[in-house]
Amino acid sequence: MWKKVSKFSNAGISVTSYKSERTSLRGPYRIAIFFSSFEPRCLTCSTLLPKGSVQESIIVFFKEKDPVGLRHKHDKIILRNVIKATKGRTVKMKAISTSKMEEGITSLLCRIVRSKLYPNDKILIDTSGAPMPFFLSILSYLRRLSSPPNIHLFHPTGEYPKPKAKRNYVFHTGHDRYMWTPWLWGQQDPSRKTTFVFLLGFEGNRALTVRSRFQPDTCFAVIGSPGYTSRYQRIAREKNKEFLKGVPQSNVILAHAADVPKAWKTLQFNLGKLSETTNLCIVPLGTKSHGISAALFALSLVTPSIMYVLPKKFECIATKRGKMLWLYDIKV
Repeated sequence: MWKKVSKFSNAGISVTSYKSERTSLRGPYRIAIFFSSFEPRCLTCSTLLPKGSVQESIIVFFKEKDPVGLRHKHDKIILRNVIKATKGRTVKMKAISTSKMEEGITSLLCRIVRSKLYPNDKILIDTSGAPMPFFLSILSYLRRLSSPPNIHLFHPTGEYPKPKAKRNYVFHTGHDRYMWTPWLWGQQDPSRKTTFVFLLGFEGNRALTVRSRFQPDTCFAVIGSPGYTSRYQRIAREKNKEFLKGVPQSNVILAHAADVPKAWKTLQFNLGKLSETTNLCIVPLGTKSHGISAALFALSLVTPSIMYVLPKKFECIATKRGKMLWLYDIKV
């Protein structure tokens, strides 16, 4: 059973969070969107949907595969589960590449638009197998509809395998380019100074690279606290030790790693007034829940932008489902 955790709203946008260790997803959903991945936790959402609880489903099968065949295995399982849960059509999108995200996001949005959503409809988005810009862009685009549907974002916490020996956690390799997240471009004023807000994860070198490249006037750092586990919270601090040396302690913000309303409220309290005097650019490098919180924060204030650091390659990390499942009920 889902347990209500918290709620926050601003500027006509609201989000309520629910959590559970074991439950099912309540329909009916007009559309459900899934992303197949090499991460085992991407199977979770489709297993929780009752038979016939979705009218139409969309599954994104990215072009990129993994060397050990996890995607091949997961593709079959997700497809079987989704077909069982879907009354009508199951759309399979196989031409989307993570290296061409803007094109992929546009194709996915066009597919959603053709489905003709109505105000009382519910749309389910499984975030577990998707790079962050995909579900953030969908959320932001739906905000711009005259009568947006109700949005449920499903997010299972992750249990990351420990790296061998003293190696770092590596989820991404190389750097391709910096990408302004579609529909979260913000409204920048060239006459104002720039403030970068880094949502930190386990890869401290990525934050250092961005700061060195853009040299913002001011930096803030957001760390997940409480984290998914206390160990993950410690790791985030350790791996970003060098980066944090260049951030004043007063600019280090602790925000709940998984509870979106609480994290959004924290961002609003600490950064809301800054958007009136500076260009706010948010760089999500940590949890997907922090990314969702940042998107809602940016949408409510209009001016902040979200920049995604697109890697050359997503590393094959077999992230299993963690203890807790989260559901975010969003009205935009």
